[in-house]
Amino acid sequence: MLFLICDGRSPCEHAQTIKDLKEQNPHARVVILADNLDPQEVIQICREGLDGLCTTTMGRHAIVKALELVMLGEIFIPGAVGLTLLDQLRSGQAGGLSQLITLSPANDPALLMNKLSEREAQILRCLTQGASNKLIARELGVAEATVKVHIKAILRKVKAVNRTQAAMWAAAHFASAQENKPLVPGE
Repeated sequence: MLFLICDGRSPCEHAQTIKDLKEQNPHARVVILADNLDPQEVIQICREGLDGLCTTTMGRHAIVKALELVMLGEIFIPGAVGLTLLDQLRSGQAGGLSQLITLSPANDPALLMNKLSEREAQILRCLTQGASNKLIARELGVAEATVKVHIKAILRKVKAVNRTQAAMWAAAHFASAQENKPLVPGE
């Protein structure tokens, strides 16, 4: 079941609606179509269980694809919004964002990072910059299918549900440690 909320109110005003929908229909997917997106509002509504966020500036085709991703179990946040959230996280202005993506104390970030292979760490650094699978594959000289396999392994190892969450996790836990490393060879 998919609920698409697009009534012109601020996304923040929908926090209780999202919570109620999720309580009544735990397996339902909730997407908001909004005009303006404040990163702090995005954080608040994500806490209530939002599964997707589309903007009115997205084309119809992009919105349909976003809804398809949400119905497949993915979380969708437009690239520009995700990059803004990552920038805030890196600069320490994220407010509650780190709470949204932190792992349980049993999952020490240093231990999780040590579980990654060198190639997985390279790919994770690329994900933090928003690189597509195709770009990562081209830059690392591997097949796109190989990148997908590595990303699945990364998601499992860092206990993330999607590539955006993995990138945000990496940015939160390894921004300073990875600062001087190139994302891909040759940079």
